[in-house]
Amino acid sequence: AVTKSIAVIGGGIAGMTVARIAAIRGHEVTIYEKSDRLCGVFNAAAAPEFKEKDKEFIRWIQQEIESLPIKVEYNCEITTLAELTEDEIIIATGAKPRKLDVPGQEKAIEATEYLLGRKVGKDVAVIGGGLTGCEIAYDLVLKGKRPVIVEMADDILKTKGLCMANSSCMRDLL
Repeated sequence: AVTKSIAVIGGGIAGMTVARIAAIRGHEVTIYEKSDRLCGVFNAAAAPEFKEKDKEFIRWIQQEIESLPIKVEYNCEITTLAELTEDEIIIATGAKPRKLDVPGQEKAIEATEYLLGRKVGKDVAVIGGGLTGCEIAYDLVLKGKRPVIVEMADDILKTKGLCMANSSCMRDLL
């Protein structure tokens, strides 16, 4: 097999996973991460107390990256692919949250801000009744807050593969 040098732009879970597999297959891998730590938004997703399995996964994948010959360039934002010299480039930069144009949006915060500890009031509107929104609403209830989920679909937790009992439990909780 031919050994290639591979640049992975983005040190979130996807970038770390592809870097891990490429290194196991014998390639020379460099992760370019624009922040000062790996795992991206998954750090926020794993922050609530009830997400211990996610915290375990973070510890495991970080240990995997450290145990393999993978170079990690922190605080390194790639602005043009021309600055890279690797044979192959993998872009794993994730998504950006969508901003809503609604009255009161100046009071809105992103899910990651809340999950990483930003304080909120007693009454909280959670925009979106998908998995992230419902996990935030659940966490808010555990902290004595009164969340209201605003969802454009006809029900919460409509994602395929989720147990219907979960949406019933959330409705009862709220």
